[in-house]
Amino acid sequence: MVQVIENRSQVRGRVMSIAPHPSLDGYAVVDIAVSDVAPVTGYANLFNDHVGKTVGVNVRSDEVPTVALNSGDDVSVRIRRAGPEAVFAESGSFSKA
Repeated sequence: MVQVIENRSQVRGRVMSIAPHPSLDGYAVVDIAVSDVAPVTGYANLFNDHVGKTVGVNVRSDEVPTVALNSGDDVSVRIRRAGPEAVFAESGSFSKA
C-alpha cells in the first residue's frame, strides 16, 4: 500500500469538461487544463510538473452549481492528491479566475 503525504496546491486553469464521477456517488470530475501551480504554505506541492497537462479533479457535485462551473471557464482551485490517480478539490476553494 502506498501512503500519500499531506499535500495541497493552488492551481489555475481552464475547465475542459464536467461529468458525474463514474463510481463516487455525490462527486463530479472536472477536467482542468492547468496553466499555473502555486504551493500552499505548510504542505508539499505535488503538482509542479502539471503545468500544460489536464488533471481530473473530483469535486462534490453540490459545489458545481454553486460556483456555476461550465466548460471553458478559467478557474482557481486548491487541490490535493489522495492516491496515485485520485485528486480532490478542497471544499469551497473553487473560484472563477
